[in-house]
Amino acid sequence: MKAANGVLLCTGLVMLSTMSFSACTSVTPVSAGSGNVSASARPAGTSEKSAQSEGGETDSAWMDLAGSTYEARGKILTWGEGKQSACSITFDDGTLDQFVHAAPVLEDAGVGGSFFIITGARADGQWRDGDDTRELFTWEQAAVLLTNGHEIGSHSVEHLDMRQLELDGNNEKVQQELQESAIEIRRNLPADYLPPGGGLTFCWPFWRTTPGLESEAASFYLAARGGKGLPSGPVIRDPYSIPSVMVLSHDSLPAWARRIELNAQRRGWIVFAFHGFDTNGEKTGSNGWEPIRIGKLEALVDLLQERSCWVAPFGDVYRYAVERHAAELKIGAITEKDMVLTLDDELDDSLYNQPLTLDVLPPSGFEVKSIQDEAGTQLEYELLENGWVRFDTLPDGRPVTLSFL
Repeated sequence: MKAANGVLLCTGLVMLSTMSFSACTSVTPVSAGSGNVSASARPAGTSEKSAQSEGGETDSAWMDLAGSTYEARGKILTWGEGKQSACSITFDDGTLDQFVHAAPVLEDAGVGGSFFIITGARADGQWRDGDDTRELFTWEQAAVLLTNGHEIGSHSVEHLDMRQLELDGNNEKVQQELQESAIEIRRNLPADYLPPGGGLTFCWPFWRTTPGLESEAASFYLAARGGKGLPSGPVIRDPYSIPSVMVLSHDSLPAWARRIELNAQRRGWIVFAFHGFDTNGEKTGSNGWEPIRIGKLEALVDLLQERSCWVAPFGDVYRYAVERHAAELKIGAITEKDMVLTLDDELDDSLYNQPLTLDVLPPSGFEVKSIQDEAGTQLEYELLENGWVRFDTLPDGRPVTLSFL
């Protein structure tokens, strides 16, 4: 239709959650993968269609305006940066070798990891792990990790077997292990680099958990890493027992590569759980449990980046998955100068603040010159083939404007 000033205008638009497309004028929202888009109150002289494209994504509607076809499409990508799958590299206990050897490998590659730390022995600098005494990195070093783009999560206060505590009926100790660890992290690390409220993540000692423990953890944490199992798919089914790959000293790169390939086929999220590292094969007090050569971690990071895998901290990937599943993308007004869209997951923006990656196709003949949010902040974007543009934006419901040349 046309506005009062005669400018061609396309309004109303579509939504889609997770992996669906959208486009133009008074179209009823559909869930991802439903295979159809239904129109409501379609104006006379317009037409609309839907089609199922490869990958199970719902294609956009289109309509004929003033004798010409104008089409706009958008999709929320399954994982960040448009990658086929996701991976988080995590570290248990918070031993010194992780800070000295592992963190620099990730930083050199431009990716962040997640360090789940035991908080009770942090001030002493040492932790008694059975017959071994392990050196821990300090709170000051943990702050450095945060500022370098890594995540600090909880691995409890004393690294006790919580499943056994629950069996023994010691629920008070379970709650203390969960709650006090979160309190210590917030007390000792800069708030500007930590998520608010219950936004920290947790890792179960010994990979042992139960439904009752997971329910208790939900009072203090956003999500928790569990034990062995298949990688999570695009939709997270059990947020307080997200499976992980237990990394052992004898693990081989080909074995990891097979897991990564399987994860890519499922478009899933694979989580690696590391402990110790060494550079010369010698076991020292600074090594964590089951130390591996640091070269294996370097090779893993290279492999992940070669395989189109989005590598990001555990909490970031979890937020992305939850937001993407809940989010709706709506394309609003389109004029000759710009088009406006909104992305909204209707979640708590203080906890769920991970940008989502979008691909948007403006109407034919329109070329994007800039993208900005409601505050006027210019968003970085990438020009793709066939006129598509890719950019990240928060799913907070605020308008984003794509300006045309």
